[in-house]
Amino acid sequence: MLFFHVFCRYVTRLAEQLLQNLKLAKKLDYAVEMALNKKLELEQESDAIRPKINVLTKQTRELQNSLAKEISGKYNNRPVYITGGV
Repeated sequence: MLFFHVFCRYVTRLAEQLLQNLKLAKKLDYAVEMALNKKLELEQESDAIRPKINVLTKQTRELQNSLAKEISGKYNNRPVYITGGV
């Protein structure tokens, strides 16, 4: 009889651990799904912003070049290089 009682406690504990693992697996599946949705959302946002970034980058380079020419003109047309640009 003692063996049966110990065996039942063992089976009960094992069943509880399996249920906990099942809950954790469901929670992790949900987290993975949310992460994939967020990734897709951020990729779409990045694709929407990329053309604006390209335009701003081009404008920044043009401003750097015109600034370099202005500075060069003030110093007897010496060459001027602006580093650390876009």
